Amino acid sequence: MTAASENGHGPPELLLVEDNLGDVRLVERMLAKRWKGNFALSHFERLSDAVRHVARSRVDCVLLDLSLPDADGLEAIAQTRRVASEVPIVVLSGLEEEDLAVEAVRGGADDYLVKGSIDGDHLSRSIRYAIERKQIEIRLTRLRERIRQAFGTYVDPEVVDHILSEGPSLVPQEVEVTMMFVDICAFTSLAERSEPREVVSTLNCLFALAVPIIARHGGHVDKFVGDGLLAVFGAPRPLRDHANRAVRAALEIDQTAREQFKGDLEIGIGIDSGTVVAGNVGGGGRFDFTVIGNAVNVAAGVEAATRRTDDTILITEHAKRALRPVEVALEERPSVPLKGKPEGVILYAPCALRQRVRAPTE
Repeated sequence: MTAASENGHGPPELLLVEDNLGDVRLVERMLAKRWKGNFALSHFERLSDAVRHVARSRVDCVLLDLSLPDADGLEAIAQTRRVASEVPIVVLSGLEEEDLAVEAVRGGADDYLVKGSIDGDHLSRSIRYAIERKQIEIRLTRLRERIRQAFGTYVDPEVVDHILSEGPSLVPQEVEVTMMFVDICAFTSLAERSEPREVVSTLNCLFALAVPIIARHGGHVDKFVGDGLLAVFGAPRPLRDHANRAVRAALEIDQTAREQFKGDLEIGIGIDSGTVVAGNVGGGGRFDFTVIGNAVNVAAGVEAATRRTDDTILITEHAKRALRPVEVALEERPSVPLKGKPEGVILYAPCALRQRVRAPTE
């Protein structure tokens, strides 16, 4: 393969940033001998001029000296990367230092060559491979984004990102999380007095309201269950303040739903914290990332208890203990029996945050 065909749109456009004219002529001769003039080479002595050129012109590869009048060392790589994130950088240095070469690659260079120890073949191979690697990286990045966008419609984007970074195995593991169950109160009555299309539209409006709020607070929707949804805070991405995030999200969902539905739709939200098993569940080539544990069932039961206590949001004692710090006023409710827990559990109704409800800053 010749350099002219590597980038798919003509001879490669190379940019040499070098203030030593002797080295400039040497690079020109080496490339001319190897590529028979089938390339274009722009040259600048100052990095500031080169950066402006990269910002407005096509460049397939930057050949960068690390000792320039207006930039020195790794800062030259950093400045170039800021304006040319997708352009490969081959360092041409007069310093044969292994540590500097490692730091240069870590800082964004694609290769590190020492002047005086390379010939035209070595230089041309380095440029060719740098261009090819960068093109592959770009294609993989764009493919990854298309996959994330496509599957993000059906699978929570956080789960998609986790699968893309960790692989599809997602071995189940025990994690500490906070579960949130959101449901519509008196849904049966709503379904009876409304057309099916209106019911679905109402559900979609509620979910369109709740899902982004949950995501902003660091949680994700594990599944939609009929007229409700189950959300998890703390998996697949661990969160130390998972309970606080869940309570903040619940308060914001309640506030936003009241404003949007003007009292025409009432919801209940149940929250519990505890240990669950999070990972892939399924077989036969079909898997679903989910969480399984007592906290899942309890959150659903707590949501149902909101009808008895006439609250919108209820949290358990476990969730209360997981709040670090306790940034919300809590009102204790009388013991309420839940499914599978006839002895009853103590629940709390969060009233207001001591600070304004908002998504946490990462």
